[in-house]
Amino acid sequence: MPRYRFYIIDENDHVTGRHEIQYLDDELAIIGAADEFPGEDVEIWDGARCILTVARDALMARPDLHRPIDVMV
Repeated sequence: MPRYRFYIIDENDHVTGRHEIQYLDDELAIIGAADEFPGEDVEIWDGARCILTVARDALMARPDLHRPIDVMV
C-alpha cells in the first residue's frame, strides 16, 4: 500500500507541515486530503511523483484541474 506525503503550504509558498498517510491508490489519497486538511493548500506526493497540487477549497470543487501534467525529477 503506497505511503503518500502531504505537504501543507502557506500563503508564501513555504511548507509548514508534512504528513505521511497510507492509502490504497491516488484517488483515495485525494479524497483523504479533503478530509484530513480542509481549507489548507496541500501537495500530495507518492515518492518522486506529484499526485496533486491544490489551493484552498479547490479540492472539493474540481480536483482534475489541479493535477500536474508531468513532474521531472
